[in-house]
Formats: sequence, structure tokens, C-alpha cells
Amino acid sequence: MGLFKVIRKKLGRWFSIPWYPFAISAYPVLALMATNVGQVDIEAGIRPLFFSVVLAGLLFFVLWLFFRRVYKAAFLATLWLALFFSYGHVYITIDEKYPDSNYTLWLAVAWIILFLLTLVWVTRPRLTFASSTVTLNVVALALLVMAAWEIVPEVESRSAHALA
Repeated sequence: MGLFKVIRKKLGRWFSIPWYPFAISAYPVLALMATNVGQVDIEAGIRPLFFSVVLAGLLFFVLWLFFRRVYKAAFLATLWLALFFSYGHVYITIDEKYPDSNYTLWLAVAWIILFLLTLVWVTRPRLTFASSTVTLNVVALALLVMAAWEIVPEVESRSAHALA
């Protein structure tokens, strides 16, 4: 029973640190690699993965300098990363549904408004976002595990073929 308490305490401490912006920034690259695992070398995703995580770290750091609150900075960085990575998907979805219309400017304006609304929401003084850290860390970890679940078997099979 003592070992269980030690493990739970260490996991609780690890999951109470807001590392989810970094995991969320890595997920789109890993998901794209997982979708195209048979057509693309895994090494082709290392540089985009690195830059995505580094840029998320820079965004998080700048927001932390602005807020001086780690939980608010992490939450806003995650929202902005989600908006950034979802723009192309929304654009393609609208383009497929309405191919004859030109909506690029409207979509860009809508995204800027969403960026500003998230900033206004997160800067409210009574909100700390500390209680959402564990949940967002678990969700981010689950996303990474699902993407890695698709990638790892392909990497193992390629390394087995290379040894043969």
C-alpha cells in the first residue's frame, strides 16, 4: 500500500505541472505522421515536431512573461495552438462545402476575433485554470499515445526489415 501512495503522489505532482501545451503542439505533427505512416519516412517528421514544440515553448514563455501566472499562460497557449492548427481543417471543410465562394478574408477575421476572445476570457482576474491542468495533461497524453500507437509498429517493422 505504501508503494501505491508513493506512485500516486509522484504522478499527481507530475500531472499538476502544466506541460499540456507542449504535448498539444506535438500532436498535429504526430497525427499527420500516423496518418501517412506507410508513405512517409518517420525521420521526415522530426524537424516539424521539433519546431512545433519549440514554438509552443516560446509562445508559452511569452505568455508567462505577460501574465506571470503559469496556468493562465499554459491554458491560453493551448487555446491559441488549437486555433492555429485547426485553421487549415476548417478552411478545407468550408471549401468542400462551398467551393464557389471566397471566404478567406472572413475566416481570417473570424480567427482573429477568436484569438482576441480567448485572450479576453483568460485574462479575467478570477480565473486561474489550475484545476484544469490534470485533465488537460491527461487528454494531451492520450492524444500522444493514440498517435504513437499508429507510428510505433511501423517503425518497428522498418527496423526489422533493415536488420534482415
